[in-house]
Amino acid sequence: MSPHGEARLVTEERWHHISRLVNEAFGKSETRMLALRQRIIARFKRKLSNGEVLDRARQAARARAARVRKAR
Repeated sequence: MSPHGEARLVTEERWHHISRLVNEAFGKSETRMLALRQRIIARFKRKLSNGEVLDRARQAARARAARVRKAR
C-alpha cells in the first residue's frame, strides 16, 4: 500500500473513533435531557395537583416593573 493509502486509513479510523465519541456524548446528553424533562413535568403535575401557583416569578417581575414605573 502507498504511504498515502496508509495515512488515509489512519485518518478514516480516527474519524470513526471521533464519530463514535460524538454519538456516545450525544446519546448521554439526550438521556440527561429526557430525565430533566421528566422531572420538570412531574414537578409541574405535583404543583398543579397541590393547587400551587406556577408563575410566582412572573408576578414578582410585574410588581418590580410597576414600582420602577411609579418611581419615574
